[in-house]
Amino acid sequence: MSSKSKRHCNSVLWFITLIIFAIPISLCLSWIYILLIICNPCSERLTECTESLLKETIDIEFCPKQEPPKYEREYVQDDLISCVKRCDKYILTGGYDGTLHIWSLDSKSAILSMELEEKVKCVEWISLDQTKNEAVFVTGGFDQTAQIWHWDLSSNKVNCIAVCRGHSETVMTAASRLSNNSDTHTTHFATGSWDTTIKIWSAGIEPTDLSEETGGIVHVRKSTSKTPTRIPLFTLAGHRETVTRICWLPSTLTNDSEIKPGGNQLLSISWDHSLRIWDCEAAKGNTGAEVRCILSNHALHDADVNSRGILTASSDNCIRIFDPRAEAPLVLSGFQGHTGWLTSVAWAPHRQDQFISGSIDRSVRLWDTRNPRSSLYDLMGHADIVTDVDWAPAIKLLTNDKPIHYILSSSADSTVKVYHYPE
Repeated sequence: MSSKSKRHCNSVLWFITLIIFAIPISLCLSWIYILLIICNPCSERLTECTESLLKETIDIEFCPKQEPPKYEREYVQDDLISCVKRCDKYILTGGYDGTLHIWSLDSKSAILSMELEEKVKCVEWISLDQTKNEAVFVTGGFDQTAQIWHWDLSSNKVNCIAVCRGHSETVMTAASRLSNNSDTHTTHFATGSWDTTIKIWSAGIEPTDLSEETGGIVHVRKSTSKTPTRIPLFTLAGHRETVTRICWLPSTLTNDSEIKPGGNQLLSISWDHSLRIWDCEAAKGNTGAEVRCILSNHALHDADVNSRGILTASSDNCIRIFDPRAEAPLVLSGFQGHTGWLTSVAWAPHRQDQFISGSIDRSVRLWDTRNPRSSLYDLMGHADIVTDVDWAPAIKLLTNDKPIHYILSSSADSTVKVYHYPE
């Protein structure tokens, strides 16, 4: 090929490159076809280069479109609903009118309601055994106690089996290992309080003589008519402000090969701008120890964990994902879109790239971790601040049904809204 032809060919190649990156691909193909006909001397080289450029240009990464969650129903109470937690088809809600309600996804009205002495701030499932028709759950609130309840599903009766005393302020949060693994029962649960402490408790439903809590000293109860009192196994102190949320860490978020699924390590967050990880192996006589402290720039209101990282909701309207496995505190990404403080967050139980959030801006949002700039969908409808969100594993309401995912949100407007998440 002559030098003149080479120069001509190079000029044409440059022009083709300009076309490919400047105009739509359909027009590119038409222009390139015309140029190949005109430039016969270098058509082979043009063909090879064009094919290479086209392959690089149309290499597109995509993901299927996520269908929006569909509103199903709402449950109504008489006052602000502070917390919501689902296990299987049953839903626990607690309110500032001092009532606790149990709902079912296959019913539009509460299947059980009861009045407590004080406002309810948090609820948590301990166990649910439908073969035995029984469940155990915990409530915490403004009376500075956590109460353990036994629910007989067959008779639909609830009895308080223990009152856990030790906190000096409102019990803000409770967490059992049932939330983080597939077991149907757990032996311990934790509570966090306005008094800045975290306490670990026995979750057994049988009456205790307090020997486990007191290091072997047996306590003989003087009265059997009163609800038994339970004291903490040990207390974790280190936060300087209110403990707003605690979660048991899955083993995939630790570097300790001895950690079992369901977690011996506990995460706590606080208004003191810190995330702390604690070793809580009570079975070995341990009294608990702080193993990690991660500092944030803002007060933290809620958190959730999965194998991807720690999801946090803070007062600067931003959601962040922390990686506790990194040597230095590492924020994987931040998500902005809410116009008010974040109150609650929850990971999707079936995938690691989606989560939901609630805010005082009255909205619940569905997010994808691959797009931190905006949420996938905004679930509007609440008339007041969103106080809590919940996304538990999918369930089958009927034997032949496919498992269904439900997104729940509670609000100061006295409602819990239920959304069906389409697969």
